[in-house]
Amino acid sequence: MSAKEPWRELIMGAHDEEIAASTSDFDRRHVLEKSRHVIDALRLLINSTEQKVPMSWKDACKGASTENYDVFGYRTIMFWYRELHTTDGDLRFTKSSRGASSLAARSPFAEDESLMVQFKSWAGSDLDHLTIKKATEWINKTFLVEYTVKNLKTSN
Repeated sequence: MSAKEPWRELIMGAHDEEIAASTSDFDRRHVLEKSRHVIDALRLLINSTEQKVPMSWKDACKGASTENYDVFGYRTIMFWYRELHTTDGDLRFTKSSRGASSLAARSPFAEDESLMVQFKSWAGSDLDHLTIKKATEWINKTFLVEYTVKNLKTSN
């Protein structure tokens, strides 16, 4: 496993640069957590077998959940293990769909530099009283309304 980017070894297709670039930060972190939990459950099962103490897979997953402060339930760990075995022998996780739409979304600021200038001008006019709430309201009620209307006119 790559010490620098261990998630690449755990996500199916992540060796491909294009797929790796489209992998969300959530997937990069979450796949490591999934792996740790599944490994912990397997470790508990192996230790139990070596000590000749019967243990079910469910109990091993419950133990792994408990060892990791019950952040994820035992059923989730059981699901992750099953997920690994639905990939035709390739024991890697698939990318989640979480964040996929946001990766594909294009920011209007990236497409048109004048929009960024307009936003910076508005924000700079009252920096002392600028809040996230005010910026969100201005963007949603003023800026994006005008942007959408303008785009609709140019696309027709």
